[in-house]
Amino acid sequence: MTVERSPNEFCEAVRREHDELRSLLGDLHKILSQRLEEAHRVAALLASLVEHVEAHFREEEVDGFFDQVTERAPRLSHRVEALRREHESLLAAVRNVHEVATGNNGSPDWWQQLEEAFHQFSTQLMHHESAENELLKAAYEDDIGAGD
Repeated sequence: MTVERSPNEFCEAVRREHDELRSLLGDLHKILSQRLEEAHRVAALLASLVEHVEAHFREEEVDGFFDQVTERAPRLSHRVEALRREHESLLAAVRNVHEVATGNNGSPDWWQQLEEAFHQFSTQLMHHESAENELLKAAYEDDIGAGD
């Protein structure tokens, strides 16, 4: 069940969630690049990331982000559908990162492979989230002050 929110509240909630994801990715990038955590701890952190991304996408798909944007601006429905489709490949990518993490042997090659898989996923996710922010701006530009 979606909660009725003003356009500004809705946009702010989406931005906060995207900022939270960005922060989480930054923390994980630092952990992976510094290699200070034990491999089993890294795998647990990445399992948590998988759950977070799954919940984030579920919320966008089921709890209203995409539906609200489409209702607000039907002209953007093709962009909404393209972003929905990207969720599948992003979920596959984050699950792959976790799979790499769980197949660990702690070797330098393993760390490198894990860091590369994570970097590829996080880059894709940030491009996706940026496209969602642009979609939000296009749908709500009158209400969020783009014309100021």
